[in-house]
Amino acid sequence: MSVPRGNSIAGKVIQINLCRSRRSKETLISVLVSDTSASDAQVEHLRAAIDDGRQIIKAKEQEIALLKLDVEFAKYLVLAKQMHQ
Repeated sequence: MSVPRGNSIAGKVIQINLCRSRRSKETLISVLVSDTSASDAQVEHLRAAIDDGRQIIKAKEQEIALLKLDVEFAKYLVLAKQMHQ
């Protein structure tokens, strides 16, 4: 197996407690890294859900803005605000 030097680290931190020089012999350290495809899929699903939520919020804000333009509804909001004070 040919691996370029320093390019096979997969983002995990390992600690080597003892390392002695071995003349002209390469040292290969293998680390078993768990498969992250399931968590990556879950993150992607959550991002899609967040985007959907943002779109819903944007649509509701537009509905509220349209309601505020209605004269009768604006009067109702003024009365409701006075009643709560």
